[in-house]
Amino acid sequence: MFSLRQDRLLLSLVSADSFHPLPAAEERSVFATLDPERRESWIRRAQAACLAPLPIATASGYFGQDPETQRAVLARREMLKALCLGTCALGDGRYIPRCADLLYQISEESEWNAPDGSWPDAAETAHDQHAVKTAALLATASAVLENRAEPAVRRARQAIAARFTSPLIDGTLQLPAEAEPEYLLNALTALLFTEREDKRRWLGLRRLLPCLEKAMNGIPTHGCRHGIEKHLQDALAFNDSFELLRAASGGEVEARDDERFVSMARTFPMLHIDRRWFLNPGGQSMQPAIDPDELYRLGVGARIRSVCSLAAYLNRVQPSPSQPTLYTDTGSLYRQILTGLYRGDFLQEAAHAPKHDRIDIPEMRLLAERGPDFFVALSGGGYGCACAGDYALFLNGRPVAVMSSLPDSDRHAPPLIDGCEQRPDGKASDIEVRCAPFYSLLTMDLASAYPGQAGVRSYQRTLMHMPGERAVRLIDVYDLEQPSAVTFRLITPLRPLEQDGRLLLSGIVELNWDTDLDCRIGTINPEPPFDTLYRVEWQTRERSSHQSISFVFQAADASGQAPAQSNI
Repeated sequence: MFSLRQDRLLLSLVSADSFHPLPAAEERSVFATLDPERRESWIRRAQAACLAPLPIATASGYFGQDPETQRAVLARREMLKALCLGTCALGDGRYIPRCADLLYQISEESEWNAPDGSWPDAAETAHDQHAVKTAALLATASAVLENRAEPAVRRARQAIAARFTSPLIDGTLQLPAEAEPEYLLNALTALLFTEREDKRRWLGLRRLLPCLEKAMNGIPTHGCRHGIEKHLQDALAFNDSFELLRAASGGEVEARDDERFVSMARTFPMLHIDRRWFLNPGGQSMQPAIDPDELYRLGVGARIRSVCSLAAYLNRVQPSPSQPTLYTDTGSLYRQILTGLYRGDFLQEAAHAPKHDRIDIPEMRLLAERGPDFFVALSGGGYGCACAGDYALFLNGRPVAVMSSLPDSDRHAPPLIDGCEQRPDGKASDIEVRCAPFYSLLTMDLASAYPGQAGVRSYQRTLMHMPGERAVRLIDVYDLEQPSAVTFRLITPLRPLEQDGRLLLSGIVELNWDTDLDCRIGTINPEPPFDTLYRVEWQTRERSSHQSISFVFQAADASGQAPAQSNI
């Protein structure tokens, strides 16, 4: 769909003088609407940047990988962002001289690539992400300060033209073969904010638009590939790119209704569980650090009310992030300004946590279901770091079993066959959901996820959710080529206490099993937000090639006792 709009965009391209996707600092009617808390935050950061000494970076320190030089290079950019935001917040010229100093400093740097002494592969790209971020920062700062620091702005635009836009337009810049969305956003920002000649802007877009389309074609139809945090940053990069292109066409071309982009934005309410909990099979935490302001702006861009409501809900249940220092990468200047301008509307948004009763995402090989008490999820593997058969279980928003999605084998829940783990890229097959009036089944065959030496003919793993019983049953039925010892595992943040052949998990869940198994309890290195994670292992006492074993998670009542189990 996006490719059909490229020619229309190029035909409707407005002149540089008519391109205004961002207000300049002197447009006080716009910045007067800033939320007071955000305004004060910008001013505090700007004041700190104004009082700090200008960072000094030496060539010898740059190529010698001196940490102080690297710190100075990064600090220059964060200080420039802070001072530009302070200028927008106050409207006077107190920070303009220091902005001019930093514009000159960064423009005069001999190299914009990452300040770690490394050089990018010339066959891939002559500019790494850091260099393109620098070009975008100078371009945005120049647009904000255009009428306030003209000599410094002119010098910055000369540097951008020489180092990035001219090589891009002339074809001498080799773009990355697989350009990240953030890279392309920065490239679009640098080109559209600084290039004044219509033909050259047209030629630059002709090079960038196919790369943007290729990046969009790599988006999964459903779900997220690298975890929710990276997913949000990619979605925002597309959203901002589309906004720039809409402004460049004078509103003629709207690309934010692209099917892939809309699906990308819908992922967040689909994978949300409770409060800050998300199913995050490709990431490092089930409580990812998501910025609610950024999520809200994505919801506005994609025109999805449930995303906006979820962002408002997260803003209420999680504390505000700590005040960033001058050396913290706080995101692009363009994004910070727009997020700040959206803040007033965001605070008026009704907070609502969308809850989907059933989730079936084939591309992520992920099944999940929500009942009045339990939330259950089962992963089919082959996506991000999640293993086939890894499962998550929540009771009233509290984690009972976590899908850690980490590469360490001791943090995974899938079973071991004679000590043999699944393949890193192992995938389950025959993934499906079966529903009945009083229970539902999430089921899949794990056999194809194991290497050949494990000798697994079939391994059916099923999560049976019984809402009326306040219980979940995990059922494993396997058929092996030879008798083997099988180890079953549970990763839980709840303290397990073994008692009379059962486990009590922090007194809120009782766990029973129907076969003689040797049970071992240990701790593993926790991951945020857990202070402690426990690994429970059960091993079959007799080697066998065919067996059916079931584990029952039963919610305890207020007295800590589990109700009687049914025979389902």
